[in-house]
Amino acid sequence: MSLRLLILPGVLLLLSFTGCRRGIPENIAATVNGRAITYADLDKQYLAQFPPATGEKPTEDQIQFQKLEVLRNMIDNEIMLQRAEKLGLMATDADVDAKFSELKAPFTQEEFQKQLTAKKMTAEEYRAQIRRSLSISKLINK
Repeated sequence: MSLRLLILPGVLLLLSFTGCRRGIPENIAATVNGRAITYADLDKQYLAQFPPATGEKPTEDQIQFQKLEVLRNMIDNEIMLQRAEKLGLMATDADVDAKFSELKAPFTQEEFQKQLTAKKMTAEEYRAQIRRSLSISKLINK
């Protein structure tokens, strides 16, 4: 009887600690200082870097290796972006608008929209990508 009285509080204490711990949501591939990188973002970036090939398809191991490399790159970029934010080196709206116009200039509106559709991006997502890229470049060139 006394053994049960000693074990019961220990079990209750252990259960209370495990109940407080938060689980990582299933759609999160990684977090960087509290900012999430989702599997959807990872898949989108993976497809942008490794479009489906018409020839020989990669093995499952090769796909996993490639995805890990893409994720590592996304984590590195997020760390650099956060550092740029901290140092006040974020690209301005004017910087983003100028780069967006420069990249859009060689195309008609229809051709540019096809480019975005092929990348599975909206214009706003493309602007966000440009902002990230310009901000990281500012950090590197500082």
